[in-house]
Amino acid sequence: MPSDDKTLSAVDVETVADERFGKRVGTAGPGAQPTLADTVRGVMRTHPQSADAPAERYQEQRELGRGGMGRVVEARDRMLGRRVAIKHLLGDGTGILRQRFDVEALVTAQLDHPGIPTVYERATGTGGLPYYTMRLVEGQTFTRLLREAATFEDRMRLLPIIVRVAQTLAFAHERGVIHRDVKPDNVVVGPHGDAVLLDWGIAKVRGLADAKADDETVMTALGASHDGALTVHGSILGTPAYMAPEQAKGEIASVDERTDVFALGAMLYHLLTGHAPYRGPTIVDVLGAARSATPQAIDLAAPTAPDGLRAIVRRAMAAQSGDRFASAGEFAAALETFMASAVARPASTGIERFIAATSWFGFVACLLIAAAVWKFTPTFEEMGYAGWVTLACFVVGLVLNVVEWATYGRHRLLGLGLAMTAMTGISAVSGGLVGLMSVFAYLSDPAKVKDTSQYLHFLAIGGREALGNVPFGLTFALVQAMILAFAWRRQVSR
Repeated sequence: MPSDDKTLSAVDVETVADERFGKRVGTAGPGAQPTLADTVRGVMRTHPQSADAPAERYQEQRELGRGGMGRVVEARDRMLGRRVAIKHLLGDGTGILRQRFDVEALVTAQLDHPGIPTVYERATGTGGLPYYTMRLVEGQTFTRLLREAATFEDRMRLLPIIVRVAQTLAFAHERGVIHRDVKPDNVVVGPHGDAVLLDWGIAKVRGLADAKADDETVMTALGASHDGALTVHGSILGTPAYMAPEQAKGEIASVDERTDVFALGAMLYHLLTGHAPYRGPTIVDVLGAARSATPQAIDLAAPTAPDGLRAIVRRAMAAQSGDRFASAGEFAAALETFMASAVARPASTGIERFIAATSWFGFVACLLIAAAVWKFTPTFEEMGYAGWVTLACFVVGLVLNVVEWATYGRHRLLGLGLAMTAMTGISAVSGGLVGLMSVFAYLSDPAKVKDTSQYLHFLAIGGREALGNVPFGLTFALVQAMILAFAWRRQVSR
């Protein structure tokens, strides 16, 4: 097996039982392997207390973070000359938290995956408090990356991270481990894009009974003011802001792989909207929203997000677990399919880029021009029949084009909206021509020329009809066209 300095040959390797974690080191022999739950249970029975380690081996340097159960510090391993992370148990080292801490160390040690930190040692430190050492994961939390993403496009570049986390969970699920606290704070992204899922302290292992605590005591200890990003312990396990309803209700028996799938969907919701699904002034409010599964609908919270991603969020965050993706692997496959289809789309043309860059500016300009034209346009009575036809075409076309834009082209109204936009312009031009024809008719009628006052009156009507219809109709046709440009841009970007 490979080491830091060299690769050993096959004759150098033997199968060794590592009693600290219950895992086998080296080549595996024939025979049935025990389940992960059997291994953890066996180690807990035969080695309930961690072995003492020399205090001088590790030189602790700085605290990296802390949660509800432990704190993590960076340290230097003097024996091997490398930097490691050490997780210490908080509290007095007894009771439920101690049990969960030991299970976390053992479970993490069993899950040998690039997306899960490697555990090196499990031992007892000063004061009899347990700790374990693991690979130092360097990088930034996914929370920080989401916060620093200034635009929707910046957040979309983080989508592959969620895919990697989902693949890591799929690996854990295959081994009977459910994380139960998947959230951006527990994902660290390295400088080269590698994503590591941390904090397996409240993981559920199939075949192992859950340690329980009193919810009321836990909620009292937490206090009444928090934004829901805190991990809650007790029979309610997890982080309310990203929590599935069955988890928020404390229904431990109903928690399975699809509970983690919900949390993955909640992370994707955060990526698309810029905030967690559940928010509130207190953790009690957030927990209540999680129990009732009432986040703001993703179609309203992120209306400009691609349809495919919003569909993935809706399915992953379904209130009934049976309506969600059956596994984290299926969720990851859906995201990969979306990304592959996005890559396969043809590159934007110059016209598309021009519309994308100028559509909002052009729309605002058209509205201002329309307001000015409306102010100085003659009345519809003076513009005649053509003015009323132009207005009717504009109203109908406006409704069609707005619906086309708002629904991402779901009703396929682009052609009809374009036809109504054209009719608005044509009716405006036609009204102008009718007005001009009236003017020429009066100019060519010698009888009307004799009555100067009547001639000037009808000439004014014709002129106002000609000059009023054209700018009025063409301006509102342009407004319709700009909305069509928005609708077309949305369909292209899906």
